[in-house]
Amino acid sequence: PSMSQVDMVEIDPRVIAVCKEHLVQTHNGAFDNPRLKVRVTDGAAFVREPSSVGKFDIIAADRPDPVGPAKVLFMDEFYSSISKALKPHGIALFQTGVPHFQQSELCETLPQLQRAFRHVGVVLSVVPTYIGGFMALTWGSNDTRLGDAPYEAIGKAYQASGIKTDYYNPEIHKASFALPNWIKRLMHEAGT
Repeated sequence: PSMSQVDMVEIDPRVIAVCKEHLVQTHNGAFDNPRLKVRVTDGAAFVREPSSVGKFDIIAADRPDPVGPAKVLFMDEFYSSISKALKPHGIALFQTGVPHFQQSELCETLPQLQRAFRHVGVVLSVVPTYIGGFMALTWGSNDTRLGDAPYEAIGKAYQASGIKTDYYNPEIHKASFALPNWIKRLMHEAGT
């Protein structure tokens, strides 16, 4: 109820059509919610628009591997545009590959984020469709430090929201910031 608008930006309208048809349990009718604004356009261009500056509380970039046309989503200019598009307390979250197999993606992304944001970090999530266990999600913010919220406050906010989830809960939230030593080592090697 506290969200006034969600902008979904997708360059390929076929992806949206397939999701609507085959991922009904996942989207659970979200495409019918009037607060969702589906924008069929290039995400990198979208965040560069002057109308995007200072507009967003949260930006989540679920991007493909950094090859071909998607390389633009892994460049300094993209991260800088995302940083400018956030409100002062805003947070950006980026899918950054499976660190068991894509260590270079994580190690290259972290210094780039540090050039664009005051605070950066890594959280881990399990994504069963990817081989290798953990999916690395990097984050950046200019004012907010993820992982600093008291556990009790997270639990109260979760209960008050009334949101029903199959995966997320306050314990998962807290655990996603607990990084294995080898991830900490990669972050240190990347200068984070």
